[in-house]
Amino acid sequence: MVITRVAPSPTGFPHVGTAYQALFDYVWAKKNQGRFLLRLEDTDLKRFVPGSERVIYESLDWLGLAPDESPEKAGSSGPYRQSERLALYTKYARQLVEAGHAYYCFCSAERLTQLRTEQEKNHLPPRYDRLCSNISPEAAAARVAGGEQSVIRLRVPDNRTITVNDFLRGPVNFESAQIDDQVLLKSDGFPTYHLALVVDDHLMGITHVFRGEEWLPSAPKHVLLYEMLCWSEPVWIHLPLLKNPGGSKISKRQGHTSIFWYRDEGFLPEAVVNFLALVEWSPRGEKEVFSLAEMIKDFRLEDLRKAAAIFDLPKLYWLNGMYLRGMTNTDLYGRLVRFAKETDNKNLTAKLETHHELVLKILPLIKERIKTLKEFESWTDFFFGPVSLTPADFTGLVSFNKDSWTGLQAELIQCQWTKESMNDGVRAFIEKQSLPGKNFLMAVRLAITGKKISPPLWESMEILGKELCLARLKPVEEMIFN
Repeated sequence: MVITRVAPSPTGFPHVGTAYQALFDYVWAKKNQGRFLLRLEDTDLKRFVPGSERVIYESLDWLGLAPDESPEKAGSSGPYRQSERLALYTKYARQLVEAGHAYYCFCSAERLTQLRTEQEKNHLPPRYDRLCSNISPEAAAARVAGGEQSVIRLRVPDNRTITVNDFLRGPVNFESAQIDDQVLLKSDGFPTYHLALVVDDHLMGITHVFRGEEWLPSAPKHVLLYEMLCWSEPVWIHLPLLKNPGGSKISKRQGHTSIFWYRDEGFLPEAVVNFLALVEWSPRGEKEVFSLAEMIKDFRLEDLRKAAAIFDLPKLYWLNGMYLRGMTNTDLYGRLVRFAKETDNKNLTAKLETHHELVLKILPLIKERIKTLKEFESWTDFFFGPVSLTPADFTGLVSFNKDSWTGLQAELIQCQWTKESMNDGVRAFIEKQSLPGKNFLMAVRLAITGKKISPPLWESMEILGKELCLARLKPVEEMIFN
């Protein structure tokens, strides 16, 4: 059975890179009727952020990538927090020591700092000098029994070529001389990433490991641990890193990295998932808009790319707009309500719930124009409250006189209040009076909507009603002609 996992650290808001990896974990598991697990790497107590575990669950749920097993949905592979698995790491670290594949190190932090300083000064790669590897097992055991503080380090074999068989890149070779004797178990009993990853992935039966290519240099250590523990390796799939269009890595200091930024900006989760898939996966054919279910059906590992994964945000806006336009008005209304509640936008929630029928009339006017749910408010605020204008707003538009503006209102009074009647009547009036049509209609749009760019004018006026529209046109006389 295919079993995959995502293993984030609860150190803040979930990163879009985590979602990117989780997507392929989820899809490959579902493609093969397997299981997708969530494991929390919570052993770095200094970086732990209270509440971050909860937002990891919420982000995966929002994306539609809920795991089959997790700390809140127990199965046969638990526990799912590394902090609850410490005895396992100690067991296998000691097993490695007994087999001669690891050793106790008693070097102080001060000595290690001095060693690193000297290596930097001499332009040497930072590596442990293996001082403690020469201590006999009996002497080391006696020092540990005596209470001396120590860590357990991996004993990297000499003169070895270690091959990482990566699915995307094929065999990648590393010389053991370039690999550090990595700490596996710290003095406080907590594991480092390398030991915990191998122990957890093996015991949880993980068959395929999707992770970012930044972990490829660490992979030979993991291959060695699998070999030393006599375990079979999973399939390694190192995905290209998400990069900005300029080629820089997406980080918390550059780009929008939190999943919740996309939710709060009004992107649809299915559009985000679709976008993340396209960043790395090349579906067969020309299709660019597809559901998660369609991706699961069509997905093949062979269609993954090795090239840089460019995070083209304008492409996401385009995709999101495509999804919005494909919705029924009722579905779109429901998404707006969900968006308002998820972002705790009480004003929008009240507006949607109070003016349900009005919103359903408005949505066809803006569905072709908005790219995110968040844009609903800025496009439609004039339907729900007064517009605010100053004479400066009409600068460059008023190439007609007061009588023309008064005549416009008289024309509208006698119109049937439909978009067709208003359009025909006002355009006939413009032609008869030889008015500058573009500027004149822009002034009307401003008076009614408060905007130079708005939903279709006549359709908006039809929804607003005659009384309100005439009430908005009247004050403009004094504003621009007095």
